[in-house]
Amino acid sequence: MKLLEELAEQIKDLGSIKRVWFTSFNLNLDFFERHVLPTILQMDKPKNRIDYELMQQRINGSIALTEGTEALNKLDIAIFADVRMYDASDLKRTAIDVHSINPSLLNNAVNFSKQTLFHPKVIYLEADDGRAILGAGSANLTLSGWSNNQEVFAFRKIASSEQKKSVKAFFSPLFTSINQTEQSTSIARKLYSGADQQWKFIHSFAQPNFLESLFKDLAKNEEHKLAVWSPYFPADLPKYISNLEAKIQRITGNPIPLSLHITPDRVENKLIRTKWSDELGRLQKLEKLTFYNNAVEKHDSCDLCHAKVWMTPDRLAIGSWNFTTPGSNLLLGNENAHVNIEAGFVFEHDELLDKQLGKNFIADTSDFMNQESLDKEGLEVPELLPFAIQVSFDWRYLKYTVHLSNDSSLLDGYQLLLPDIDNLINVESLSNVTTEFPVIKPQCLLSQHSYEVRHHNRIVHRGFIIEKQAELRRVEDFDSLDDIFSNLISGAELEGNGNTSLRRELNTDQDPDDDNINDFTDSDVKPVSLSYFRMFQACAEFDTRLEKINSVSLLEQYAFVVPGCMTELKEKIGVEIEREVNVLNWYMTQEYNSLVNKALTLEIGIDEGLKLRLNSLLIDIEKNSHEPKKLGSKKYRNLIQKECKYVS
Repeated sequence: MKLLEELAEQIKDLGSIKRVWFTSFNLNLDFFERHVLPTILQMDKPKNRIDYELMQQRINGSIALTEGTEALNKLDIAIFADVRMYDASDLKRTAIDVHSINPSLLNNAVNFSKQTLFHPKVIYLEADDGRAILGAGSANLTLSGWSNNQEVFAFRKIASSEQKKSVKAFFSPLFTSINQTEQSTSIARKLYSGADQQWKFIHSFAQPNFLESLFKDLAKNEEHKLAVWSPYFPADLPKYISNLEAKIQRITGNPIPLSLHITPDRVENKLIRTKWSDELGRLQKLEKLTFYNNAVEKHDSCDLCHAKVWMTPDRLAIGSWNFTTPGSNLLLGNENAHVNIEAGFVFEHDELLDKQLGKNFIADTSDFMNQESLDKEGLEVPELLPFAIQVSFDWRYLKYTVHLSNDSSLLDGYQLLLPDIDNLINVESLSNVTTEFPVIKPQCLLSQHSYEVRHHNRIVHRGFIIEKQAELRRVEDFDSLDDIFSNLISGAELEGNGNTSLRRELNTDQDPDDDNINDFTDSDVKPVSLSYFRMFQACAEFDTRLEKINSVSLLEQYAFVVPGCMTELKEKIGVEIEREVNVLNWYMTQEYNSLVNKALTLEIGIDEGLKLRLNSLLIDIEKNSHEPKKLGSKKYRNLIQKECKYVS
């Protein structure tokens, strides 16, 4: 995978990474998480679920839990893909942000339609110090795009304010569409010193448009000569060539005929993806159109030359532009025109154009597809839903936020299914509003990262859930209370502890990579033997650690996230209480509640929201006990609470 190797080199050049953003038409998330993500994180390729969670922890960054340890910065990783073309039924193993783009709803001066495809293939890399590198080309975020296909892709350092401006203009509409306007405001804070400033990043959101960038300011009377490498062509190729020629003549102000040189990808090394017409034969005889075989021989495993390259005598374009009306943005700016969202680089060059071409051939009817073949080869783009929907989950406040954008009354029969929400939600009730759905105990969401939209009980759309504050996902725990106590007493850290394992909610049979699935139920968990001494000693050690907490973020980790945190203690103490209410469990509950109350009194700027969340961790053993008589005399309990400074 040459592109993967090149990505690794670019990351190495930047050093410490802060941001990585991708755009793609198609998306295969399994490929991305398995190959691209570990390259970004400079980690080994994952072999099992634990490895994926280790990658997620690296993305989350870390908090220095002890003196002398270095905290890692949180990484901003995001993917933007056409809402119709990524498959959210793919197994998603991390909580990275995958945003679905509906081009017709983008806030932009161009009125994109429901026919518009979100087609750019762009990579933005930014270092901690603000230096940035931009990549663009023809490769989608798929296995074929990064390995099997012939693709063209380039990376360039952002070295000028003009380059920075064009990159910002590209990402701003995308982040605006997902209500994150601040994300793209501070990109490329530091320009690359001494790097190439001559390249241009051209896209459908800003001027100049693609064809202007290739032909504007052409020298007077210079030949209108264009070479194109493309896999896809319009149904009526001669008509498109005529329209393209007229457009170029308007741009240059010269009526010079267009000399066109096309290197097509040929299905089974023979057929061009359009229909033959006699006009194509006439254009060839007039030498206005010449076809060429690919100068770069395909590897045996290569099915498709997916590269899109446009070349004039002095300019070279590498990007996502196919040789079609919407792909070339030929009608950009025209009302109700079919225009795709595209992007790529335009460079100046002084290479002889003819030397870049392969062997020419005279095309005839046998080199083109019939209608039946074109129908089979044609791109099937699913219809958009009559509404746009965004679903996010906040791990800090344990709630879903569902935002619906709707300009249609055709909502009857549509329902939304969210992980850990038992009932289907009628989409009609969400019309043009933002609605919140609290979740008491998120479990399914740990491994199921997508939502479903159903229409009359048929699944019509799946989308990935945007997980906010993912650093508060609790993915590891100890097998028992005794294990937690042992680690506390030994002085071992809770974070990164070798005695923990993934929570059972993450050990599902959905992941084919996992051979060590824990297939057991709560009834298989055996009671543990606890002692008063070990319980008191462990709680005292936890109390000591609380005293050293100096930030709200660190407190949240000890309260809700790290293995052996207060949340896990509450769950495991609750299991013991359910089994039997005895004096040991009563003391253990009081000691635990003392830890919660200690956390509440820390002078580190705890806000009301965190106070409420901490208060929810308290255990009322008297209220929850089914056997209060076994707790002994209430008089003695009150006395003990007073002497031990337990807060009831």
